[in-house]
Amino acid sequence: MSTLPTSIAADSPELRVLAQMAGIDPIKVGLAFSQPELLFEHISLGELSKLNICCNRLARMGVEMARALDIYAEVARKILEETS
Repeated sequence: MSTLPTSIAADSPELRVLAQMAGIDPIKVGLAFSQPELLFEHISLGELSKLNICCNRLARMGVEMARALDIYAEVARKILEETS
Protein backbone atom coordinates (compact mmCIF):
# COMPACT_ATOMS: atom_id res chain seq x y z
CA MET A 1 0.00 0.00 0.00
CA SER A 2 1.31 3.45 -0.86
CA THR A 3 1.75 6.18 1.70
CA LEU A 4 -0.98 8.76 2.23
CA PRO A 5 -0.56 12.08 0.47
CA THR A 6 0.17 15.15 2.51
CA SER A 7 -2.86 17.06 3.66
CA ILE A 8 -4.52 19.68 1.49
CA ALA A 9 -5.74 22.88 3.09
CA ALA A 10 -9.43 22.50 3.90
CA ASP A 11 -10.18 26.04 2.74
CA SER A 12 -8.36 25.71 -0.58
CA PRO A 13 -10.45 27.38 -3.32
CA GLU A 14 -9.54 24.58 -5.73
CA LEU A 15 -10.82 21.97 -3.28
CA ARG A 16 -14.10 23.87 -2.89
CA VAL A 17 -14.59 24.00 -6.67
CA LEU A 18 -13.81 20.29 -6.95
CA ALA A 19 -16.35 19.49 -4.24
CA GLN A 20 -18.98 21.61 -5.96
CA MET A 21 -18.30 19.89 -9.30
CA ALA A 22 -18.75 16.51 -7.63
CA GLY A 23 -21.89 17.64 -5.81
CA ILE A 24 -20.39 17.01 -2.38
CA ASP A 25 -20.45 19.31 0.63
CA PRO A 26 -17.17 21.29 0.47
CA ILE A 27 -16.83 21.09 4.25
CA LYS A 28 -16.81 17.26 4.10
CA VAL A 29 -14.24 17.29 1.32
CA GLY A 30 -12.13 19.83 3.17
CA LEU A 31 -12.12 17.71 6.31
CA ALA A 32 -11.36 14.55 4.35
CA PHE A 33 -8.33 15.97 2.59
CA SER A 34 -6.98 17.99 5.49
CA GLN A 35 -6.93 14.73 7.50
CA PRO A 36 -6.02 12.07 4.89
CA GLU A 37 -5.65 9.37 7.56
CA LEU A 38 -9.37 9.86 8.35
CA LEU A 39 -10.54 10.29 4.75
CA PHE A 40 -13.29 7.66 4.90
CA GLU A 41 -14.66 9.04 8.15
CA HIS A 42 -15.62 12.15 6.18
CA ILE A 43 -16.51 10.91 2.68
CA SER A 44 -17.72 7.64 1.18
CA LEU A 45 -16.07 5.53 -1.48
CA GLY A 46 -18.76 6.70 -3.92
CA GLU A 47 -17.97 10.33 -3.16
CA LEU A 48 -14.27 9.65 -3.60
CA SER A 49 -15.06 8.15 -7.00
CA LYS A 50 -17.00 11.30 -7.98
CA LEU A 51 -14.04 13.45 -6.89
CA ASN A 52 -11.69 11.29 -8.95
CA ILE A 53 -13.88 11.67 -12.05
CA CYS A 54 -13.96 15.44 -11.58
CA CYS A 55 -10.18 15.60 -11.06
CA ASN A 56 -9.66 13.73 -14.31
CA ARG A 57 -12.05 16.09 -16.13
CA LEU A 58 -10.18 19.10 -14.76
CA ALA A 59 -6.81 17.60 -15.70
CA ARG A 60 -7.95 17.09 -19.31
CA MET A 61 -9.36 20.60 -19.41
CA GLY A 62 -6.10 21.99 -18.01
CA VAL A 63 -4.12 20.33 -20.79
CA GLU A 64 -6.53 21.62 -23.43
CA MET A 65 -6.43 25.14 -21.97
CA ALA A 66 -2.62 25.14 -21.87
CA ARG A 67 -2.50 24.12 -25.55
CA ALA A 68 -4.99 26.82 -26.48
CA LEU A 69 -3.08 29.46 -24.53
CA ASP A 70 0.16 28.47 -26.26
CA ILE A 71 -1.53 28.96 -29.64
CA TYR A 72 -3.00 32.33 -28.61
CA ALA A 73 0.38 33.48 -27.30
CA GLU A 74 2.05 32.54 -30.59
CA VAL A 75 -0.61 34.41 -32.58
CA ALA A 76 -0.18 37.45 -30.32
CA ARG A 77 3.62 37.34 -30.81
CA LYS A 78 3.18 37.27 -34.60
CA ILE A 79 0.76 40.19 -34.49
CA LEU A 80 3.18 42.20 -32.34
CA GLU A 81 6.08 41.40 -34.68
CA GLU A 82 4.04 42.50 -37.70
CA THR A 83 2.99 45.78 -36.09
CA SER A 84 6.46 46.66 -34.76
